[in-house]
Amino acid sequence: MARPEVAKVLKRAATNIYYNQGILFGIENLGHRALPYSISSEGRRHREGSYFLIRFDATPSSIDVLRDEFRRDIDIIRHGFMRIKPEEKFECTLDEEMKPPAYREDVKKMIEEGRKKERFQHRQMTGLNYNPFRT
Repeated sequence: MARPEVAKVLKRAATNIYYNQGILFGIENLGHRALPYSISSEGRRHREGSYFLIRFDATPSSIDVLRDEFRRDIDIIRHGFMRIKPEEKFECTLDEEMKPPAYREDVKKMIEEGRKKERFQHRQMTGLNYNPFRT
């Protein structure tokens, strides 16, 4: 597709997201390149395509509606949705990392957790409440 047609398709996709209670965060152009394999859609074979990444937030029910609308759009060859988990924040200090393992707080916590676990003890299945083989 030519550049103005691609812009129209992107605008149509963004307005669909907006009208289905989605909040757009950004559109990123990943470039025009050859597809990994030939894809047929609407009776045409496609060997090249333009890749775009649209970041948005929407409810799960509106994702189903968007998936259906993008499937029916003849200009969108392939679409996909992924959930992005927020990054976990952690604090890392060089002083803590330079200590020997026995003095680090996280290693001490792991050792304590290992000590708390109950060890597996093999029990003989004799049907008795006591072990007759142990004196």
